[in-house]
Amino acid sequence: MFIKGLLAIGVILTYIFIYQADPNYIVVLGDEDHPIEYMSALFLFTTFVTFTYLYIGSKQTENQFFGKKTQRNVYFVLLALFFFVCFGEELSWGQRIFGWETPENFKEMNAQKETNLHNIWVFFDEDDEGEKKSFLSLMLSMNRLFALFCLITTVLIPLSNRYIKPMRTFYRYAGIPIAPIWIGGLFVLNYIAFKITGVYGDPILVYPLDEFKEFFYAMFFMVLAFWFTMEAKHNEPQ
Repeated sequence: MFIKGLLAIGVILTYIFIYQADPNYIVVLGDEDHPIEYMSALFLFTTFVTFTYLYIGSKQTENQFFGKKTQRNVYFVLLALFFFVCFGEELSWGQRIFGWETPENFKEMNAQKETNLHNIWVFFDEDDEGEKKSFLSLMLSMNRLFALFCLITTVLIPLSNRYIKPMRTFYRYAGIPIAPIWIGGLFVLNYIAFKITGVYGDPILVYPLDEFKEFFYAMFFMVLAFWFTMEAKHNEPQ
């Protein structure tokens, strides 16, 4: 309970700080290749390592995937791969660190002319003329897709698992690991605080606020991976 409360208070105090601080200072903190982005990448890499560890260690437990018994937990390796890609994308696969040039054919496809997938025009929030996309087109944006992933994995699945018996039966059949409800609460709190700060804060905070939101998302997924690790230790055969 102490850790959960500490994380929640940390979210609230951070957004209060963002609102009260000099906006130019927040812009520097949240800019590319600055502390918040690097910390997010570190959290994502730690999450990848932890889910890899969980996948390897899951040989000691009973696992299944849609009714089929498996030697290891399929979801853990899928999550490990997913967070490795997130880590690479967060740093544009090290392009700005190592200084390589973006291939010309890829540069034309990418809104920021970088070597990453999340800024390809089809996944970007604006079209190639700088206009905001329609609501339906925005459903393909990486921000929306990642937010949907967070909503499903940390809010909808845990809540439906607890309160809807047929869904609980389905999740057991599918072998889906269930996150604790409190982790979903942290994701929701982060999103609400992000939205409120965006409405009342300085307009120049639009981009850095996104970085802070992603920073907390990455942190909470790392915490979730640690929670699964503790659960696995608790359930190990004696």
